[in-house]
Amino acid sequence: MAVSLEDSSNEKIKVSETVLTTRPGWSTLEARLLLNDTLLSSHAVAVYAPISMNESLKISQQKLGIAWDLGGGIGWGVLGLHASLALVQYGILPVPLRKVHGYDMSQIQRSALGPSLLFAALHERKETPDFPVVHALGRWGKDGALGSMRNELWSRNRNLGILFAETRTWSESDLKVLAKFNGLLLGSSWCAQALRLAAEHINITLPPTSLFLQGVDTGLFFPPSAVTRDQNARFRIFSGGKLEWRKGHDIVVESFKRFIAKHPEANAELFLAWTNPWPLTVASMTNATHTQGIPESVQITGVNSSGIRDWLEKNGLDREHFISLPALPHNRIPELLRSVDAALFPNRVEGGTNLVAMESVAAGIPTILSATTGHIDLLNSLGWDHGAWALRNQSFPRPPGAPFTEVVNAPSATQLGGESDPDEAVDALGQIYLHRATARRRALKGAKVMQAWTWVGAVRILVREAFPLREIIVSTLS
Repeated sequence: MAVSLEDSSNEKIKVSETVLTTRPGWSTLEARLLLNDTLLSSHAVAVYAPISMNESLKISQQKLGIAWDLGGGIGWGVLGLHASLALVQYGILPVPLRKVHGYDMSQIQRSALGPSLLFAALHERKETPDFPVVHALGRWGKDGALGSMRNELWSRNRNLGILFAETRTWSESDLKVLAKFNGLLLGSSWCAQALRLAAEHINITLPPTSLFLQGVDTGLFFPPSAVTRDQNARFRIFSGGKLEWRKGHDIVVESFKRFIAKHPEANAELFLAWTNPWPLTVASMTNATHTQGIPESVQITGVNSSGIRDWLEKNGLDREHFISLPALPHNRIPELLRSVDAALFPNRVEGGTNLVAMESVAAGIPTILSATTGHIDLLNSLGWDHGAWALRNQSFPRPPGAPFTEVVNAPSATQLGGESDPDEAVDALGQIYLHRATARRRALKGAKVMQAWTWVGAVRILVREAFPLREIIVSTLS
Protein backbone atom coordinates (compact mmCIF):
# COMPACT_ATOMS: atom_id res chain seq x y z
CA MET A 1 0.00 0.00 0.00
CA ALA A 2 1.23 3.53 -0.72
CA VAL A 3 -0.29 6.97 0.05
CA SER A 4 1.00 10.08 -1.73
CA LEU A 5 0.26 13.69 -0.72
CA GLU A 6 1.33 16.92 -2.42
CA ASP A 7 1.39 20.39 -0.84
CA SER A 8 1.39 23.84 -2.43
CA SER A 9 5.17 23.78 -2.86
CA ASN A 10 4.85 20.65 -5.00
CA GLU A 11 6.68 18.61 -2.38
CA LYS A 12 5.51 15.01 -2.37
CA ILE A 13 5.08 13.07 0.85
CA LYS A 14 4.71 9.29 0.58
CA VAL A 15 3.79 6.70 3.15
CA SER A 16 4.45 3.17 1.96
CA GLU A 17 4.38 -0.25 3.54
CA THR A 18 6.05 -3.45 2.40
CA VAL A 19 5.64 -7.02 3.61
CA LEU A 20 8.97 -8.84 3.78
CA THR A 21 8.96 -12.57 4.50
CA THR A 22 11.67 -13.68 6.90
CA ARG A 23 10.81 -17.22 8.05
CA PRO A 24 7.85 -19.62 7.82
CA GLY A 25 4.85 -18.18 9.62
CA TRP A 26 6.51 -14.80 10.27
CA SER A 27 6.49 -11.62 8.21
CA THR A 28 8.02 -8.18 8.67
CA LEU A 29 5.73 -5.21 8.00
CA GLU A 30 7.85 -2.15 7.19
CA ALA A 31 6.38 1.37 6.89
CA ARG A 32 8.40 4.22 5.36
CA LEU A 33 7.82 8.00 5.32
CA LEU A 34 9.45 9.74 2.35
CA LEU A 35 9.69 13.42 1.34
CA ASN A 36 10.49 13.85 -2.38
CA ASP A 37 11.80 10.27 -2.33
CA THR A 38 14.09 11.07 0.63
CA LEU A 39 13.58 8.68 3.53
CA LEU A 40 12.52 10.57 6.67
CA SER A 41 11.71 7.64 8.93
CA SER A 42 10.82 3.98 8.90
CA HIS A 43 9.26 1.53 11.32
CA ALA A 44 9.05 -2.26 11.17
CA VAL A 45 7.13 -4.84 13.18
CA ALA A 46 7.19 -8.63 13.10
CA VAL A 47 3.88 -10.39 12.51
CA TYR A 48 3.10 -14.08 13.00
CA ALA A 49 0.41 -15.49 10.70
CA PRO A 50 -0.55 -19.12 11.40
CA ILE A 51 -1.06 -21.18 8.28
CA SER A 52 -4.75 -21.57 9.17
CA MET A 53 -5.14 -17.79 8.72
CA ASN A 54 -3.92 -17.99 5.14
CA GLU A 55 -6.54 -20.26 3.60
CA SER A 56 -6.93 -17.85 0.68
CA LEU A 57 -3.35 -18.55 -0.33
CA LYS A 58 -4.05 -22.28 -0.24
CA ILE A 59 -7.19 -22.54 -2.31
CA SER A 60 -7.84 -19.32 -4.25
CA GLN A 61 -5.60 -20.16 -7.21
CA GLN A 62 -4.31 -23.11 -9.12
CA LYS A 63 -0.63 -23.55 -8.35
CA LEU A 64 2.34 -24.61 -10.47
CA GLY A 65 5.66 -25.47 -8.86
CA ILE A 66 8.89 -24.18 -10.43
CA ALA A 67 11.64 -26.68 -9.60
CA TRP A 68 14.72 -24.53 -10.25
CA ASP A 69 16.13 -21.18 -9.13
CA LEU A 70 14.37 -17.97 -10.17
CA GLY A 71 16.42 -14.95 -11.25
CA GLY A 72 20.15 -14.64 -10.81
CA GLY A 73 21.06 -13.66 -14.38
CA ILE A 74 21.76 -17.08 -15.93
CA GLY A 75 19.51 -18.47 -18.66
CA TRP A 76 17.45 -20.84 -16.52
CA GLY A 77 17.01 -18.14 -13.88
CA VAL A 78 15.73 -15.66 -16.46
CA LEU A 79 13.32 -18.29 -17.81
CA GLY A 80 12.08 -19.16 -14.32
CA LEU A 81 11.53 -15.55 -13.33
CA HIS A 82 9.68 -14.53 -16.47
CA ALA A 83 7.69 -17.75 -16.71
CA SER A 84 6.54 -17.11 -13.12
CA LEU A 85 5.53 -13.53 -13.95
CA ALA A 86 3.62 -14.78 -16.99
CA LEU A 87 1.82 -17.41 -14.89
CA VAL A 88 0.57 -14.62 -12.63
CA GLN A 89 -1.07 -13.03 -15.67
CA TYR A 90 -2.84 -16.33 -16.34
CA GLY A 91 -4.22 -16.25 -12.80
CA ILE A 92 -1.95 -19.09 -11.66
CA LEU A 93 0.14 -18.97 -8.49
CA PRO A 94 3.75 -19.94 -9.34
CA VAL A 95 5.36 -21.68 -6.37
CA PRO A 96 9.18 -21.42 -6.26
CA LEU A 97 10.55 -24.73 -4.97
CA ARG A 98 14.18 -23.62 -5.06
CA LYS A 99 16.01 -20.34 -4.43
CA VAL A 100 14.73 -16.93 -5.53
CA HIS A 101 17.41 -14.38 -6.46
CA GLY A 102 15.67 -11.04 -6.11
CA TYR A 103 18.56 -8.62 -6.58
CA ASP A 104 17.83 -8.03 -10.28
CA MET A 105 14.03 -7.88 -9.96
CA SER A 106 12.12 -4.64 -10.37
CA GLN A 107 9.66 -3.46 -7.73
CA ILE A 108 6.76 -4.40 -10.02
CA GLN A 109 8.15 -7.92 -10.39
CA ARG A 110 8.62 -8.30 -6.64
CA SER A 111 5.06 -7.14 -6.03
CA ALA A 112 3.65 -9.50 -8.65
CA LEU A 113 5.46 -12.46 -7.09
CA GLY A 114 4.73 -11.40 -3.51
CA PRO A 115 1.91 -13.95 -2.98
CA SER A 116 4.12 -16.70 -4.44
CA LEU A 117 7.00 -15.92 -2.09
CA LEU A 118 4.66 -15.67 0.88
CA PHE A 119 3.00 -18.98 0.03
CA ALA A 120 6.38 -20.70 -0.29
CA ALA A 121 7.52 -19.25 3.04
CA LEU A 122 4.34 -20.08 4.98
CA HIS A 123 4.01 -23.60 3.65
CA GLU A 124 7.08 -25.63 4.41
CA ARG A 125 7.43 -28.65 2.12
CA LYS A 126 6.98 -31.57 4.49
CA GLU A 127 5.87 -33.85 1.66
CA THR A 128 5.97 -33.92 -2.11
CA PRO A 129 3.82 -31.26 -3.84
CA ASP A 130 0.18 -32.07 -4.60
CA PHE A 131 0.06 -29.52 -7.44
CA PRO A 132 1.71 -29.74 -10.90
CA VAL A 133 5.46 -29.12 -11.05
CA VAL A 134 7.61 -28.12 -14.02
CA HIS A 135 11.25 -29.27 -13.99
CA ALA A 136 14.39 -27.97 -15.70
CA LEU A 137 16.01 -30.69 -17.82
CA GLY A 138 19.40 -30.79 -19.51
CA ARG A 139 22.49 -32.91 -20.06
CA TRP A 140 24.34 -31.77 -16.94
CA GLY A 141 24.42 -35.04 -15.01
CA LYS A 142 27.44 -37.29 -14.48
CA ASP A 143 29.27 -37.95 -17.77
CA GLY A 144 26.77 -35.78 -19.61
CA ALA A 145 23.72 -37.82 -18.59
CA LEU A 146 20.29 -36.30 -18.12
CA GLY A 147 20.17 -34.18 -14.97
CA SER A 148 18.25 -36.13 -12.31
CA MET A 149 15.35 -34.57 -10.41
CA ARG A 150 15.29 -34.37 -6.62
CA ASN A 151 12.65 -36.72 -5.25
CA GLU A 152 11.14 -34.14 -2.90
CA LEU A 153 10.30 -31.90 -5.87
CA TRP A 154 8.45 -34.63 -7.77
CA SER A 155 4.72 -33.89 -7.80
CA ARG A 156 2.06 -36.41 -6.81
CA ASN A 157 -0.21 -34.63 -9.30
CA ARG A 158 1.50 -33.91 -12.63
CA ASN A 159 5.12 -33.43 -13.75
CA LEU A 160 6.30 -31.56 -16.83
CA GLY A 161 9.85 -31.08 -18.08
CA ILE A 162 11.35 -28.21 -20.08
CA LEU A 163 14.29 -29.61 -22.02
CA PHE A 164 17.20 -27.90 -23.75
CA ALA A 165 19.71 -30.50 -24.92
CA GLU A 166 22.61 -30.10 -27.34
CA THR A 167 22.84 -33.69 -28.50
CA ARG A 168 21.54 -36.18 -31.04
CA THR A 169 22.47 -39.20 -28.94
CA TRP A 170 20.37 -40.40 -26.01
CA SER A 171 20.94 -43.40 -23.76
CA GLU A 172 18.15 -45.84 -23.03
CA SER A 173 18.31 -44.96 -19.32
CA ASP A 174 17.84 -41.24 -20.03
CA LEU A 175 14.90 -41.88 -22.34
CA LYS A 176 13.25 -44.05 -19.69
CA VAL A 177 13.56 -41.16 -17.21
CA LEU A 178 11.94 -38.79 -19.72
CA ALA A 179 9.14 -41.31 -20.25
CA LYS A 180 8.10 -40.83 -16.59
CA PHE A 181 6.99 -37.25 -17.21
CA ASN A 182 3.41 -36.34 -18.09
CA GLY A 183 4.65 -34.02 -20.83
CA LEU A 184 7.84 -32.56 -22.28
CA LEU A 185 8.34 -29.01 -23.54
CA LEU A 186 11.27 -28.89 -25.97
CA GLY A 187 13.34 -25.77 -26.58
CA SER A 188 13.67 -26.02 -30.37
CA SER A 189 12.48 -28.00 -33.38
CA TRP A 190 16.00 -29.42 -33.73
CA CYS A 191 16.00 -30.63 -30.11
CA ALA A 192 12.54 -32.17 -30.59
CA GLN A 193 13.53 -34.00 -33.77
CA ALA A 194 16.75 -35.37 -32.25
CA LEU A 195 14.87 -36.69 -29.21
CA ARG A 196 12.09 -38.24 -31.31
CA LEU A 197 14.52 -40.06 -33.59
CA ALA A 198 16.52 -41.38 -30.64
CA ALA A 199 13.37 -42.71 -28.93
CA GLU A 200 12.15 -44.35 -32.14
CA HIS A 201 15.55 -45.99 -32.65
CA ILE A 202 15.32 -47.96 -29.40
CA ASN A 203 11.51 -48.21 -29.36
CA ILE A 204 10.74 -46.14 -26.25
CA THR A 205 7.43 -44.29 -26.04
CA LEU A 206 7.83 -40.71 -24.85
CA PRO A 207 5.08 -38.64 -23.21
CA PRO A 208 3.35 -35.95 -25.30
CA THR A 209 5.85 -33.33 -26.48
CA SER A 210 5.33 -29.67 -27.38
CA LEU A 211 7.56 -26.97 -28.79
CA PHE A 212 8.49 -24.36 -26.17
CA LEU A 213 10.15 -21.29 -27.68
CA GLN A 214 11.35 -18.88 -25.02
CA GLY A 215 10.09 -15.33 -24.77
CA VAL A 216 11.75 -11.93 -24.48
CA ASP A 217 11.12 -9.25 -21.87
CA THR A 218 9.86 -6.68 -24.37
CA GLY A 219 9.69 -4.09 -21.61
CA LEU A 220 13.49 -4.25 -21.38
CA PHE A 221 14.57 -5.24 -24.88
CA PHE A 222 13.29 -2.89 -27.56
CA PRO A 223 15.01 -0.71 -30.17
CA PRO A 224 15.94 2.87 -29.26
CA SER A 225 13.77 5.58 -30.76
CA ALA A 226 16.82 7.09 -32.46
CA VAL A 227 20.43 6.15 -33.16
CA THR A 228 22.70 8.25 -30.97
CA ARG A 229 26.00 6.55 -31.81
CA ASP A 230 28.61 8.82 -33.41
CA GLN A 231 29.36 7.57 -36.92
CA ASN A 232 33.05 8.27 -36.28
CA ALA A 233 33.11 6.27 -33.04
CA ARG A 234 34.68 2.84 -32.79
CA PHE A 235 32.70 0.04 -34.43
CA ARG A 236 31.56 -2.12 -31.52
CA ILE A 237 30.70 -5.80 -31.82
CA PHE A 238 28.96 -7.75 -29.05
CA SER A 239 29.38 -11.45 -28.31
CA GLY A 240 27.55 -13.16 -25.46
CA GLY A 241 27.13 -16.57 -23.86
CA LYS A 242 29.26 -18.45 -21.36
CA LEU A 243 32.70 -19.49 -22.62
CA GLU A 244 32.43 -23.01 -24.06
CA TRP A 245 33.02 -24.83 -27.33
CA ARG A 246 29.41 -25.07 -28.47
CA LYS A 247 28.98 -21.28 -28.32
CA GLY A 248 31.62 -20.83 -31.04
CA HIS A 249 33.65 -18.20 -29.21
CA ASP A 250 36.83 -19.22 -31.01
CA ILE A 251 35.00 -18.47 -34.28
CA VAL A 252 34.20 -15.01 -32.89
CA VAL A 253 37.90 -14.46 -32.12
CA GLU A 254 39.02 -15.54 -35.59
CA SER A 255 36.28 -13.54 -37.34
CA PHE A 256 37.20 -10.43 -35.38
CA LYS A 257 40.89 -10.79 -36.22
CA ARG A 258 40.07 -11.02 -39.91
CA PHE A 259 37.63 -8.10 -39.72
CA ILE A 260 40.12 -5.67 -38.15
CA ALA A 261 42.71 -6.74 -40.72
CA LYS A 262 40.26 -6.01 -43.55
CA HIS A 263 38.78 -2.84 -42.02
CA PRO A 264 41.47 -1.19 -39.86
CA GLU A 265 39.70 2.16 -40.31
CA ALA A 266 36.74 0.83 -38.28
CA ASN A 267 38.92 0.85 -35.14
CA ALA A 268 36.72 -2.07 -34.08
CA GLU A 269 36.17 -3.10 -30.48
CA LEU A 270 34.82 -6.44 -29.25
CA PHE A 271 32.50 -6.44 -26.22
CA LEU A 272 32.54 -9.90 -24.60
CA ALA A 273 30.08 -11.24 -22.01
CA TRP A 274 31.65 -14.70 -21.67
CA THR A 275 32.04 -15.36 -17.94
CA ASN A 276 31.24 -18.97 -17.05
CA PRO A 277 30.76 -20.31 -13.49
CA TRP A 278 31.02 -23.95 -14.64
CA PRO A 279 34.68 -24.99 -15.18
CA LEU A 280 33.79 -28.30 -16.84
CA THR A 281 32.11 -26.56 -19.77
CA VAL A 282 35.02 -24.11 -20.04
CA ALA A 283 37.22 -27.18 -20.53
CA SER A 284 35.33 -27.98 -23.73
CA MET A 285 37.27 -25.12 -25.36
CA THR A 286 40.15 -27.58 -25.74
CA ASN A 287 38.26 -28.70 -28.87
CA ALA A 288 38.22 -25.20 -30.39
CA THR A 289 39.25 -24.80 -34.02
CA HIS A 290 40.67 -21.27 -33.90
CA THR A 291 42.06 -20.78 -30.37
CA GLN A 292 44.55 -22.62 -28.20
CA GLY A 293 44.08 -23.91 -24.67
CA ILE A 294 41.72 -22.63 -22.00
CA PRO A 295 42.04 -19.78 -19.49
CA GLU A 296 44.63 -20.66 -16.87
CA SER A 297 42.58 -19.06 -14.11
CA VAL A 298 39.76 -21.62 -14.32
CA GLN A 299 39.01 -22.67 -10.76
CA ILE A 300 36.13 -24.42 -9.05
CA THR A 301 34.03 -21.28 -9.63
CA GLY A 302 34.68 -21.16 -13.38
CA VAL A 303 36.28 -18.33 -15.33
CA ASN A 304 35.85 -14.58 -14.80
CA SER A 305 36.40 -11.59 -17.07
CA SER A 306 40.06 -11.23 -16.04
CA GLY A 307 40.87 -14.84 -16.90
CA ILE A 308 39.18 -14.47 -20.28
CA ARG A 309 41.16 -11.29 -20.96
CA ASP A 310 44.50 -13.00 -20.29
CA TRP A 311 43.51 -16.00 -22.43
CA LEU A 312 42.52 -13.78 -25.37
CA GLU A 313 45.85 -11.95 -25.23
CA LYS A 314 47.67 -15.28 -25.41
CA ASN A 315 45.55 -16.07 -28.47
CA GLY A 316 46.72 -12.96 -30.28
CA LEU A 317 44.12 -10.29 -29.49
CA ASP A 318 45.49 -6.91 -28.44
CA ARG A 319 43.84 -5.67 -25.25
CA GLU A 320 42.98 -2.33 -26.87
CA HIS A 321 40.64 -4.17 -29.24
CA PHE A 322 38.33 -5.84 -26.72
CA ILE A 323 36.57 -5.44 -23.38
CA SER A 324 35.93 -8.56 -21.29
CA LEU A 325 32.86 -7.75 -19.22
CA PRO A 326 32.08 -9.09 -15.75
CA ALA A 327 28.84 -10.96 -15.10
CA LEU A 328 26.03 -8.39 -15.28
CA PRO A 329 22.52 -8.44 -13.82
CA HIS A 330 20.01 -9.25 -16.52
CA ASN A 331 18.40 -5.80 -16.31
CA ARG A 332 21.74 -4.20 -17.28
CA ILE A 333 22.01 -6.04 -20.60
CA PRO A 334 19.72 -3.67 -22.60
CA GLU A 335 21.98 -0.72 -21.77
CA LEU A 336 24.99 -2.71 -22.97
CA LEU A 337 23.32 -3.77 -26.22
CA ARG A 338 22.32 -0.21 -27.09
CA SER A 339 26.00 0.78 -26.97
CA VAL A 340 27.08 -1.61 -29.76
CA ASP A 341 26.75 -1.64 -33.55
CA ALA A 342 26.48 -5.38 -34.23
CA ALA A 343 26.20 -8.75 -32.46
CA LEU A 344 27.80 -12.01 -33.58
CA PHE A 345 26.53 -15.50 -32.64
CA PRO A 346 28.33 -18.21 -34.67
CA ASN A 347 27.15 -20.85 -32.18
CA ARG A 348 27.83 -24.46 -33.15
CA VAL A 349 24.84 -25.95 -31.38
CA GLU A 350 21.87 -24.62 -29.42
CA GLY A 351 19.20 -26.79 -27.86
CA GLY A 352 16.98 -23.72 -27.64
CA THR A 353 16.65 -20.53 -29.65
CA ASN A 354 19.49 -18.73 -27.79
CA LEU A 355 17.95 -16.21 -25.40
CA VAL A 356 20.87 -13.74 -25.60
CA ALA A 357 20.61 -13.66 -29.41
CA MET A 358 16.83 -13.18 -29.18
CA GLU A 359 17.32 -10.23 -26.84
CA SER A 360 19.90 -8.72 -29.19
CA VAL A 361 17.46 -8.89 -32.11
CA ALA A 362 14.63 -7.50 -29.96
CA ALA A 363 16.84 -4.53 -29.00
CA GLY A 364 17.22 -3.62 -32.68
CA ILE A 365 20.90 -4.61 -32.91
CA PRO A 366 22.07 -5.92 -36.31
CA THR A 367 22.54 -9.56 -35.33
CA ILE A 368 24.48 -12.31 -37.11
CA LEU A 369 23.31 -15.89 -36.45
CA SER A 370 24.69 -19.28 -37.42
CA ALA A 371 22.09 -21.14 -39.49
CA THR A 372 22.11 -24.32 -37.45
CA THR A 373 20.26 -26.25 -34.70
CA GLY A 374 18.08 -24.07 -32.43
CA HIS A 375 18.88 -20.88 -34.35
CA ILE A 376 16.81 -22.21 -37.27
CA ASP A 377 13.52 -21.58 -35.40
CA LEU A 378 14.62 -18.00 -34.73
CA LEU A 379 15.74 -17.40 -38.31
CA ASN A 380 12.51 -18.87 -39.68
CA SER A 381 10.51 -16.42 -37.59
CA LEU A 382 12.72 -13.49 -38.64
CA GLY A 383 12.50 -14.33 -42.32
CA TRP A 384 16.21 -15.14 -42.40
CA ASP A 385 17.99 -12.19 -44.05
CA HIS A 386 14.92 -9.96 -43.72
CA GLY A 387 15.44 -9.49 -39.98
CA ALA A 388 18.95 -10.80 -39.26
CA TRP A 389 22.15 -11.93 -40.98
CA ALA A 390 22.34 -15.71 -41.43
CA LEU A 391 25.63 -17.60 -41.64
CA ARG A 392 24.51 -20.22 -44.15
CA ASN A 393 27.88 -21.81 -44.86
CA GLN A 394 27.86 -24.54 -42.22
CA SER A 395 30.24 -27.49 -42.15
CA PHE A 396 30.57 -30.27 -39.59
CA PRO A 397 32.45 -29.06 -36.49
CA ARG A 398 34.65 -32.16 -36.65
CA PRO A 399 35.15 -34.49 -39.61
CA PRO A 400 34.69 -38.22 -38.88
CA GLY A 401 37.71 -39.61 -37.07
CA ALA A 402 39.10 -36.23 -36.03
CA PRO A 403 40.43 -35.93 -32.45
CA PHE A 404 37.77 -34.78 -30.00
CA THR A 405 38.28 -34.52 -26.25
CA GLU A 406 35.24 -35.85 -24.40
CA VAL A 407 34.25 -33.34 -21.71
CA VAL A 408 31.51 -33.70 -19.09
CA ASN A 409 28.46 -31.53 -19.87
CA ALA A 410 29.76 -30.77 -23.37
CA PRO A 411 28.32 -32.03 -26.67
CA SER A 412 30.00 -35.34 -27.44
CA ALA A 413 28.93 -36.18 -31.00
CA THR A 414 31.74 -35.45 -33.46
CA GLN A 415 29.31 -34.28 -36.16
CA LEU A 416 27.09 -32.15 -33.95
CA GLY A 417 25.62 -28.84 -35.07
CA GLY A 418 27.47 -26.63 -37.53
CA GLU A 419 30.80 -24.86 -37.99
CA SER A 420 30.46 -21.29 -39.26
CA ASP A 421 32.93 -19.85 -41.78
CA PRO A 422 34.81 -16.85 -40.29
CA ASP A 423 35.04 -15.24 -43.75
CA GLU A 424 31.24 -15.28 -44.06
CA ALA A 425 31.03 -13.64 -40.63
CA VAL A 426 33.54 -10.98 -41.75
CA ASP A 427 31.43 -10.27 -44.84
CA ALA A 428 28.31 -9.83 -42.69
CA LEU A 429 30.14 -7.52 -40.28
CA GLY A 430 31.43 -5.56 -43.27
CA GLN A 431 27.89 -5.09 -44.62
CA ILE A 432 26.74 -3.75 -41.26
CA TYR A 433 29.78 -1.49 -40.88
CA LEU A 434 29.72 -0.02 -44.39
CA HIS A 435 25.94 0.33 -44.73
CA ARG A 436 24.73 1.27 -41.26
CA ALA A 437 21.41 2.86 -42.26
CA THR A 438 20.45 -0.17 -44.35
CA ALA A 439 21.56 -2.48 -41.55
CA ARG A 440 19.46 -0.59 -39.04
CA ARG A 441 16.35 -0.90 -41.22
CA ARG A 442 16.83 -4.65 -41.44
CA ALA A 443 17.48 -4.89 -37.70
CA LEU A 444 14.29 -2.95 -36.95
CA LYS A 445 12.30 -5.47 -38.99
CA GLY A 446 13.73 -8.21 -36.79
CA ALA A 447 12.96 -6.23 -33.63
CA LYS A 448 9.35 -5.83 -34.73
CA VAL A 449 9.03 -9.60 -35.11
CA MET A 450 10.55 -10.19 -31.67
CA GLN A 451 8.02 -7.91 -29.98
CA ALA A 452 5.52 -10.75 -30.53
CA TRP A 453 7.81 -13.25 -28.75
CA THR A 454 6.53 -12.35 -25.29
CA TRP A 455 6.88 -14.52 -22.21
CA VAL A 456 3.10 -14.54 -21.82
CA GLY A 457 2.83 -16.06 -25.28
CA ALA A 458 5.63 -18.54 -24.60
CA VAL A 459 4.11 -19.74 -21.32
CA ARG A 460 0.69 -20.37 -22.86
CA ILE A 461 1.78 -23.89 -23.87
CA LEU A 462 3.03 -24.54 -20.31
CA VAL A 463 -0.36 -23.53 -18.88
CA ARG A 464 -2.16 -25.76 -21.36
CA GLU A 465 0.00 -28.78 -20.51
CA ALA A 466 -0.07 -28.23 -16.73
CA PHE A 467 -3.84 -27.68 -16.60
CA PRO A 468 -5.36 -29.47 -19.62
CA LEU A 469 -8.96 -28.65 -18.64
CA ARG A 470 -8.36 -25.00 -17.77
CA GLU A 471 -9.81 -22.12 -19.76
CA ILE A 472 -6.85 -19.90 -20.67
CA ILE A 473 -7.43 -16.24 -19.76
CA VAL A 474 -4.70 -13.60 -19.61
CA SER A 475 -4.78 -10.57 -17.33
CA THR A 476 -2.39 -7.61 -17.11
CA LEU A 477 0.18 -7.02 -14.38
CA SER A 478 -0.41 -3.83 -12.42
